[in-house]
Amino acid sequence: MNAKKVYNLELEETFEEVNLIAIHSSLEGYQLAFYLNNTMNSDFKRSKNDLSLKGAKNNFIHFEWEDKMYDFQCSLFSNKYHDELKQQELISKNLFNLPTRNEVYLFSEFKQVDFFIKSSDHKTIEKAIDILEPDEIQHGIRAVDSTYTMRMITERGIRLNICPQSNIALGAVTETHSHPIRKLYDSGIKLTINTDDLLLFNASITDQYVNLIEQGIFTFEEINEIRLNAFP
Repeated sequence: MNAKKVYNLELEETFEEVNLIAIHSSLEGYQLAFYLNNTMNSDFKRSKNDLSLKGAKNNFIHFEWEDKMYDFQCSLFSNKYHDELKQQELISKNLFNLPTRNEVYLFSEFKQVDFFIKSSDHKTIEKAIDILEPDEIQHGIRAVDSTYTMRMITERGIRLNICPQSNIALGAVTETHSHPIRKLYDSGIKLTINTDDLLLFNASITDQYVNLIEQGIFTFEEINEIRLNAFP
């Protein structure tokens, strides 16, 4: 499958308790769906409605897996769209008039990601972790909702890269004291603290270290341990 790494993300913009697993793969969408259906016992089928950016003509391939009996929905969709552009459209003066591939991204901040799996079901996430074998997970704070998922992450030595200020600013949690980072830490999961976007959220890593200490979430020694996790 050539999947290099998988990340577990929250779709925080919608304030839903869902997870996004980001997949790196050279497979075409239909090939990836076929692979997952055979290895995860999933049932991804091509959706009648592909995804698109507002005001853009590009469509991102979309597969759905739905079980109405158990009120379960899962999506697989591409993050990249390749558009063939002519040389003159790029106002380029190359020797040969060859088409150039222009990549458009559904989530431009994750340009290294080829596909996403979106699901609110922990079993789907656990299966994906089991099959794709990640070494790091971005965000992933909803792992706290499942003891088995937390144990799975701990036993496999998967590191969670958490962005507390981003989680609060985007409404995934209401305040520092309600953030699940302490519970994740107490479960034995290796954590790091990150900015997500320094300019957007106006909180450096140091700012977040200080805040977590002042709020009584971690001691100085614990923060130093978390800091060292960023240097394996």
